[in-house]
Amino acid sequence: MSMWEIEALVEESIRLVAQTEKKPAEKRALYHNLYHVQGLFDCSFTHFRVMPLLLEAGYAKTMALTDYPNYSVHQVFFEALKEQRFSFIYQAVEQPWSPENPACAYWDKASGKIHYDMESPLWSQLEGTVVPTIQSTPVLAQTIVALAHQAKNKDLVYHWLACAIICQIMSPSQESFEVLQQQFQPINVTFDQYEFDGFEPMHRSLDLNELLGAVEEGYFDEKLNQLILWLVPKS
Repeated sequence: MSMWEIEALVEESIRLVAQTEKKPAEKRALYHNLYHVQGLFDCSFTHFRVMPLLLEAGYAKTMALTDYPNYSVHQVFFEALKEQRFSFIYQAVEQPWSPENPACAYWDKASGKIHYDMESPLWSQLEGTVVPTIQSTPVLAQTIVALAHQAKNKDLVYHWLACAIICQIMSPSQESFEVLQQQFQPINVTFDQYEFDGFEPMHRSLDLNELLGAVEEGYFDEKLNQLILWLVPKS
């Protein structure tokens, strides 16, 4: 998997959500879940592709360098950031990244601001609000596919069905096939309203015919085979 296609899918989905009449809190929750899906893959940091939309919904916030917690303790470090185009700021400010020392914020020279968002360990401390619950990928995909259908965005309908299946491959659900059927049913109903003969996916990793081929070659377990064969029409 090249990963750029997941980045593109998340970016397009955020742009779709931004155009809806959903309340800011609803948009923030969807953005949070979309970036969670992106984080399942080895993707780059892409927030600045849609930063105005993230700021508009309040998913991302900014602060001056001098407003960062413990700025006075790490003043030399923070002032040196002014010479960098972009830099992550970790929880233990002057220590390198590790699973125990995640990124809390990021410096952007173009705006002259520090940014942080709902992924940050600082969020609850600075905003006083609870981070939204992470939904299962089929549930998130249901929402995005429904919005895509309203916008007549056929590409997103196709690619989110593929993405939801791929997430099942990467992180197999413990649910039964019957439960997965219920979760995927709304996506399936919408998908079946479109004609996809001759459709060209953005990348072969999101090609449903490739998934059918993998079933035929015996790559998956029986439950996943059932799911793919139920969801994907044979061309």
